Amino acid sequence: MGRTSPLSSDQLPSPFYHNKDWEKHGLTASVQHQLWETLKHHPKGITVPEITKELGKQSEDSKVSTALEEDAHFFALADEKWCLAIYQPLRWGFAGTSKIAEDFIEALSLVPGAELMTCAARNKDRLPQAQEFAKKHGVRKAVSDYEELAKDADVDIVYVSNLHPAHRDTSILMMEHGKHVLCEKPLAVNASVTREMIAKAQETGLFFSAALWTRFFPATQMVRSLIESGKIGKVHHFHGDFICEMPEETERLYDPKLGGGGLLDIGIYPLSIASWVFGRQTPKVVSAMGMVHPRGVDNLGMVNLK
Repeated sequence: MGRTSPLSSDQLPSPFYHNKDWEKHGLTASVQHQLWETLKHHPKGITVPEITKELGKQSEDSKVSTALEEDAHFFALADEKWCLAIYQPLRWGFAGTSKIAEDFIEALSLVPGAELMTCAARNKDRLPQAQEFAKKHGVRKAVSDYEELAKDADVDIVYVSNLHPAHRDTSILMMEHGKHVLCEKPLAVNASVTREMIAKAQETGLFFSAALWTRFFPATQMVRSLIESGKIGKVHHFHGDFICEMPEETERLYDPKLGGGGLLDIGIYPLSIASWVFGRQTPKVVSAMGMVHPRGVDNLGMVNLK
């Protein structure tokens, strides 16, 4: 499947953007919404005087300018022109060409400004697979190893989806070459390795995150909002299940050396939700029990956090 075209400005949603901090600058919620709509229809950028003219606020250039500067998550400045940050092209590279990478690219094709630049094979022997992946998904080029991807000046951010034990070295390599990283779950095979990756992100100041999509589901966000607002009271107990078939023909799932087993592959989903349900509190007691498959990986597990 080839990549579909990015959404046009007319197809983008029109959220009622409201930043309460802006009200100290005299920009009401209504004006903020007008501002969003104005920038939305100027994808190549617009100057502050042009913005205030369209808003009918010609005398408030400094207020608008200050407000925009304070909210870099949504707005970007280039050559004295402001635009929605969502319109800024983000050039993607792919370290790994697995099925999960294919699913990710399908979703990425709906993101405005996402450019599929480079995919990398694990080594030169696997370059044909990377070339086929690039052809199938509209990625501009394929390279023979991760080092070449890391050095690619046309890539801003790399999606890492190779085997679990390789996440650490691949992610750190990318960050050492100035690339932001979105790494498939689990980030790593143990906590100490994960800390190394986080330390590298802090050292470089680059974006680094686990690609844990369930945290961004609308239903998940609604539950989180209900908890944080206190509308359902204080949460005292959380129970989470994740059950699925683990096909034995999928070699990595049953090989301890490849980071196989249920906990790393799917157990992190309920554990991740538990971590934010309780506000990232450190458990006082951790206990676990489970079953080990004859090939040495866990295929059933139960974890209790208190």
